[in-house]
Amino acid sequence: MDDKGFVKGGPASGLTPVVPRFRKGLEVLMLLTARATPVKRIIRQREIVTAIYGFGDASLGGFGASVGLPQGIHSRFGVWGRDEEDKSSNYRELRNLVDTVEEEAQVGRLARTEL
Repeated sequence: MDDKGFVKGGPASGLTPVVPRFRKGLEVLMLLTARATPVKRIIRQREIVTAIYGFGDASLGGFGASVGLPQGIHSRFGVWGRDEEDKSSNYRELRNLVDTVEEEAQVGRLARTEL
């Protein structure tokens, strides 16, 4: 390391050799910067939705789950059918969460939100 904090050890000529993917990288950068204005990408939503563990579960013969929405808490409860009652508790807990999230998405309560 020199007195300015730079690591020494580069090529003696001071030039870095071009790697094979350099051209493709330049092409992609040119594509990404070709527009006069950048493309708007929503990275994080402003509304946060939370799947709440504790207001329902998938124990024994019944199930329940709650989702914290900006409008309030939405809950669903029910009884497992014969095809699910003999499954493990871990399976039913995950199935309960997946079914709840899918139902919320289907009715549109998860649109433009982060779960």
